Amino acid sequence: MRRMLVLVSVAVACAHRSETASPDLRSFDQAVYQTVLDSVVVPWASSGIRQLVIRNRTSVHRQVAGSFERFYRLPQVDSAAVRGLEARSREPHPLTGLRSLKLRIPIVLVDDQTLNAFPKDLDQYWSQFYQRYPGSSGLISLSSIGYNSKSDFAILMMYQECGVMCGNGYIAALRRVGETWGIVAIEGTPVS
Repeated sequence: MRRMLVLVSVAVACAHRSETASPDLRSFDQAVYQTVLDSVVVPWASSGIRQLVIRNRTSVHRQVAGSFERFYRLPQVDSAAVRGLEARSREPHPLTGLRSLKLRIPIVLVDDQTLNAFPKDLDQYWSQFYQRYPGSSGLISLSSIGYNSKSDFAILMMYQECGVMCGNGYIAALRRVGETWGIVAIEGTPVS
């Protein structure tokens, strides 16, 4: 009986320590995505965009020479945030929680199976894409999010494809004050 009590006490103490030592970084993800989409995409509403079509999972990024170094040009970025982004970008993560965001433009999440059903010819692909998603801004892909050690600074990538030879890439840095995330910097990046 005494041995069981000691084991339970140790387990409770370890569980409590892990809860308080490191917040669940994914709990911040929705607020970070909301802030970026509000800042970059939602202003498109005035141009007639009626829906945001977003991949239903994060894009995978593997370390390619210089691929993450561009984040160091953004203000206040530290190596912990970049390492966090690199680590979380190795595998895709579901973005189903984006459906609950309160944006002025509705979000439609799309999976790879749906996208792969479109023709391989790019002109036909985009023609059918816009027939299926009229009034959209094209296809948006979001990366995972990297956080600093205090979880009050975040970085991520966003890509928007809109047709043959049409697209934009962004890297963003955000700072959290209390419960509110704000943009520190957004920089356009080349899209290949």
